[in-house]
Amino acid sequence: MGFKYKYENHRKILIERPDIVAKRIKFLKCYLKYKADYPDVKFIFLDETWIYKRGSQLKTWVHDNMHTKNYKATKFEGQRFTVLHAGSSDGFINGCSFLLHSTNNDRDYHKTMDSSMFKEWVLNQFIPNVICSPNLSKSSKIVVIMDNASYHSVKLDKPPTKSSNKTVMQEYLTKCNIAFDPKFTKKDLWDLIQPTISPDTPVKYEIDYILKQHGIDVLRLPPYHCQYNAIELAWAHCKRYYNQNIHEYTEDKNRVTHLWLEALNTFDSQMWKNSIRHCEELILADWHKEIGNFRLDNIPPVIISLADSDTDETDDDERVTDDDVAEIEGDGDAVCGISSSNDKFTGHY
Repeated sequence: MGFKYKYENHRKILIERPDIVAKRIKFLKCYLKYKADYPDVKFIFLDETWIYKRGSQLKTWVHDNMHTKNYKATKFEGQRFTVLHAGSSDGFINGCSFLLHSTNNDRDYHKTMDSSMFKEWVLNQFIPNVICSPNLSKSSKIVVIMDNASYHSVKLDKPPTKSSNKTVMQEYLTKCNIAFDPKFTKKDLWDLIQPTISPDTPVKYEIDYILKQHGIDVLRLPPYHCQYNAIELAWAHCKRYYNQNIHEYTEDKNRVTHLWLEALNTFDSQMWKNSIRHCEELILADWHKEIGNFRLDNIPPVIISLADSDTDETDDDERVTDDDVAEIEGDGDAVCGISSSNDKFTGHY
């Protein structure tokens, strides 16, 4: 009848936009340069996702010739929880699990998480536990991989816009040591502000600055490229485990917390290593596809238009698939369709 049971994908055209291509090349170059410059580099992958009290349906029937709307949560799924975590080749980082109950059952968890909440998690859970981790602290370089969700991307010294109120404009000019008459109108103030705003000025993020103070770098994913984030494969496995087993916890008041922690524990360090290896194979393949035989120190300049949005509000965590790259189950020996051997990540870059 023309129906197939599958995940929908609307991003194939978006990722080939010139600005997205430029950001992708920049990310690929930075990632591979970290690996070249720091042989013992530790990448930490972090992200948010969601789970439902009674589990959730991840697939639906769609027609090959029809566009369907995103699947909506149903009353049978119950209350929604936003989850946040981080992991590396050593596994999920102890003490970094965050589970937030939400009264809003919209599947867009971006409406639940905010910048102050994320900052608090970084300061009180993430940084202390990374610093205390024996394996992570021994590395000469730690790099966080994350997307550009708005709550990850609060800017430092953000200049006012033309629509900002007079007080904000005056405070900005004072900070820049630019004299102005208190009687100036907004237009007068804006005329003074405009010359200070340059499209070539690099964007500085508050979270990046905080992490840098503790010796941790941040590398941001290009928009719509969740496939480079190894935690997405961890989410796929853990959420599948949760959805398949939630019915066994019907009488437990804390069933969501208990089962989610149980699900996280099923994704061990070997599965993390294999997931990261899979992502790095994609990164290396895309690097050669985009750049060809150019080396890291000899490629054309990457130009990114600042007119495009710096934030990425996409909900990518449900788009990994290909049966979550050959299914992530059981002993983890075939996770991501990759051997669990200790083969090193190799290639010319």
